[in-house]
Amino acid sequence: MLRMMHAMEDIFGHISLNETSFHNRKDLIRLRTEDIELLLALHVPLQIYETELINAFYDHLMSFDFAQELLADPEVRARLQSTQKTYFRRLTAGEYDLDYAKDRIRVGIAHERVGLTTQWYIGSYAVYLELTCHYIAKILSQTPALIEPSINALYKVALLDITLAFDAYMYASHKSIHAARQEVSDKYEDQLNLQQTIDRIQKAFILNASYDSALELLLNELIEFTNSAFGLIGDVLHDENDAPYLKLRALTNIAWNDETRALYESNQANGLEFHNHHNLLGSVMTTGKPVIANSPNSDSRSGGVPEGHPTLNSYLGLPFYHNGNIVGMIGLANAEEGYTEKTVKRLTPILETLESLYEARKLRDQLTETLHENDELRQQNETQIAILLQKSADAIGIINKDMVITECNDAAVKLYGVSSRQDLIGLSPLKISSANQSRESSKNLAKHYISKALTEGYQRFEWLQNTIHGENTPTEVTLTPVIFHGEACIQVVWRDLTEIRAKENRIKQLAYFDELTGLANKNLFSDRVKHLLELSKRFNYTIAVVYLDLVNHEDVKETLGYIAGDDLLHAVGRRIASTIRSADTLIRYVFSDDHRNFDIDQRAIDREFDSLARINGEVFALAAVVKSADAAAMMVARLQDTLKAPFTIADSKVMVNTRTGIALFPQDAETFETLTRGAAIALDIAKEKSQPSYFFNVKLGEEIQRRSLIAKRIEYSLKFDPDSFSIRIQPQVNAQTHQLTGAEILLRWDDSTLGSVPPGVFIPIAEERGLINEVTKLVLQLTARALNAWKKQGHTLFTVQGIRMAINISAKSIDDLVFIDEFIAEVKQSGLSPADFELELTETGIMYDPETAIEIIKKLKQENFVLAIDDFGMGHSSLSYLRNIEADILKIDMFYIRNMLNDSKNMAIVKTIISTAQIFGMKTLAEGVEDEETANELKILGCDYAQGYFFSYPLTISEFEEKWIKQNRTSRGNLNNR
Repeated sequence: MLRMMHAMEDIFGHISLNETSFHNRKDLIRLRTEDIELLLALHVPLQIYETELINAFYDHLMSFDFAQELLADPEVRARLQSTQKTYFRRLTAGEYDLDYAKDRIRVGIAHERVGLTTQWYIGSYAVYLELTCHYIAKILSQTPALIEPSINALYKVALLDITLAFDAYMYASHKSIHAARQEVSDKYEDQLNLQQTIDRIQKAFILNASYDSALELLLNELIEFTNSAFGLIGDVLHDENDAPYLKLRALTNIAWNDETRALYESNQANGLEFHNHHNLLGSVMTTGKPVIANSPNSDSRSGGVPEGHPTLNSYLGLPFYHNGNIVGMIGLANAEEGYTEKTVKRLTPILETLESLYEARKLRDQLTETLHENDELRQQNETQIAILLQKSADAIGIINKDMVITECNDAAVKLYGVSSRQDLIGLSPLKISSANQSRESSKNLAKHYISKALTEGYQRFEWLQNTIHGENTPTEVTLTPVIFHGEACIQVVWRDLTEIRAKENRIKQLAYFDELTGLANKNLFSDRVKHLLELSKRFNYTIAVVYLDLVNHEDVKETLGYIAGDDLLHAVGRRIASTIRSADTLIRYVFSDDHRNFDIDQRAIDREFDSLARINGEVFALAAVVKSADAAAMMVARLQDTLKAPFTIADSKVMVNTRTGIALFPQDAETFETLTRGAAIALDIAKEKSQPSYFFNVKLGEEIQRRSLIAKRIEYSLKFDPDSFSIRIQPQVNAQTHQLTGAEILLRWDDSTLGSVPPGVFIPIAEERGLINEVTKLVLQLTARALNAWKKQGHTLFTVQGIRMAINISAKSIDDLVFIDEFIAEVKQSGLSPADFELELTETGIMYDPETAIEIIKKLKQENFVLAIDDFGMGHSSLSYLRNIEADILKIDMFYIRNMLNDSKNMAIVKTIISTAQIFGMKTLAEGVEDEETANELKILGCDYAQGYFFSYPLTISEFEEKWIKQNRTSRGNLNNR
């Protein structure tokens, strides 16, 4: 209560609150007598709604987490509700004097101390005003003209309250800031005192040649810093048994008796030693931790004090370390207020400083010995530098801090084009360097590198150096700091890069040309055609890109050898090149009989007609300006006619058979990528149809665009419309009993833009575009959702009989370790067990990379998944790999099952697969069982499981639930079960 009164007095003074100032506040908000009368008239009627108001207010307040935490105690909440009721009642009581203001400020201080923020205060009033205005409207419903002025009067009083509450909050904030400033000031003063102490300690160690004298000064500083009476400092050493003992180096001169004083004085020269561990000193040495004893006489670690020694009222022992080992300790005694962990924390920076000083002491001891050695090394170094200067093939110089050459070798003389070393000595390399290096000032850059060399060591960079005659020489420069004639200098090595640059340029040239034929390669072809396309956009040219393939090139290699195959490619390239250049780079040929005035950049076109390239294997590419598709066809026909003449290869006459794919700009494509892709597609079709040439057309483009659209819609649907995907469930049964054993999950997609898209269309596209992993995860999520729902409903098919759901894993995903880990994690996060799932892996996918697939299969088996090899018999797996594949089930492809009764070969294959599975301890599942005869035959053959239309068509989740789960079916399959 007293604390609240002091706070009230402080805030009244802080905001100058008195009768006059409060009256001014009311005037500012225009709180008039008629307002007060209106509120008085509502005072009693509003009390009817007080309980309802308070309850509604606290219902709103307790919907927020912060309020629930602050008002968790029901008693506190009840007291606040009672106070709040009185508080709100006074709002319409009509007495708005200084006592009213004080009461409002008192409430504001109380709320601030509870921890309720200003935003809560504003929120409180918002709720109060909202509800109260509603009640006023009800009370004054018979006199509606009074509603608006009454509500205005209420809002004025509310604003008066809010400003008073904010004054209380601002006062509290001011006090908090003042307290924080005082705390910071105290910490700063203590830190300053600590820093001054450390400075004096460091100075003592620097200025005192004697280590013991420095420790005496250190001890006095520590005694003063901690208000201690006396203390000691000693080294912690180890005896022949590796037991630690203390050897004193500094001790306060305290009044001992004659006997102990004589002992101390006799050992003062070499240091008094303490080998007893059973006391406070020994505890520090044995534990390596600080020892605090504020009641030493009753402390179990105390071993007493020597006779005549002053009484110990408090004690602090501190170890100090070097490289992690305890090397000394400090003992302090009889501080006026004892010692605490805070004392240890305050002294920690001093102990860290002492560790550094200890290191400095060791370094100083070593320094004297090292200086002599360094002098000898310096002389040897300068001798070696002199030898290196003369023997090195690279240009070497020594420059001082002013960037002036003080020594150099003959190679430097040659690099700079001067007559002798004396011409360079005294010269700054900057004076004969290029003014700039890669658009940066040579002077600034040189200063930067030299500064880094002096501070960080070795530097290497490239530099464009000039000779004395102004000729440019590219160099690689290395800077190494050295001591030369007792001065810190930089050794500079200039390595001439002229030959290296020439080789690099040659390499770049080779990077753009095919090594075998000498023609442009794919990179250069891309650059040139892109340039040609830019010209074509300006001048409205038509561009034909032609891909030409030597169909029988492999036959030549197989019959005449690889060298002959390469010779053929070289000869074909030369013939094509000579053909296109024999007609004035085809310009005259292309534009013949065309009388329009074409604005053609002759030189640019000449260059681009050199856009003949070998882009891979036996495929050549050509880009040409043509006037029409017919002109392109004529050009290609001419090229193919030219190539029909036999080639002499390895003393044999070789005929070549060619196919070409043609794409036109801008008719078929508008970019280099789409244009070349169109040519490649057209070439593939020409080869498939065995046609000499094939034009890429709009239909092909539309098909590509449709596939691209499908890919984009798949990606969009996965991210933003996953509900467009759904699953169908096709039961799998025991082939002997026709009891349900599992079900295969099949994905369906009904896109809002494309409509229903068959799985055979969108699944391959998802695989091509790298989306199949996300699709598989979605299938898992949809399946897990259904499984969890059925398990929650208590269906025993899952809890007792262990029915599994089979999910297909794409061949693209089998060797994706990251995806497999994510899939396993997703299963576990779904709340299901891997044992609930059967994963179907295609034989083709496994055989793409058998070793990796086998490792992943082992991983999946360890996680307890059931694994099936899908479409078995359609791939090319060997028995040796099958032996290593830890699969549980072989699925026999429907291709064999549907015709097995009428095709003896298919029947033999089915029997072989069943027998093979039995040998390897696997089960078999037949797909595509569509009639009873096939089902009976599979039963006779010993097939384990089956699925197909005979048992059931793929069902929706609700259909599967109704027909198989709710009835707990053990159905004999028939076509009515769809």
